[in-house]
Amino acid sequence: MRKDFVPCAPGVIVLEERLGQDFQPTAEEIRQYGEYLGLTANEVRDSELQHVISDGLKAPLPGGWKACMNAEGKIFYFDFRSGRSYWEHPADADLVRRVEEKAVQKGMLIQPRKMRE
Repeated sequence: MRKDFVPCAPGVIVLEERLGQDFQPTAEEIRQYGEYLGLTANEVRDSELQHVISDGLKAPLPGGWKACMNAEGKIFYFDFRSGRSYWEHPADADLVRRVEEKAVQKGMLIQPRKMRE
């Protein structure tokens, strides 16, 4: 078994977060995350929005949270304090707010998917 995985309930693996200060998301990771948030390809290409998205990818999980992988290989987030699990990263809502604020500053009219839900 790999050292960065901690076994949990049957079929579930707790993933250990390993983001160092040197971690820099790739352009492809930024594009994919921007599109996951509901931005268009043109919006994701904006350098200032890329910077905000990159910061979101580098954001650590809040205390008590861990990323987990179920038996089907899907990632979810578990709050060990409350015992609740979520499909969405707990920082997604804050990141969407920051992306929207940056877009407004630039005079862009965007509506990320996460804001429409």
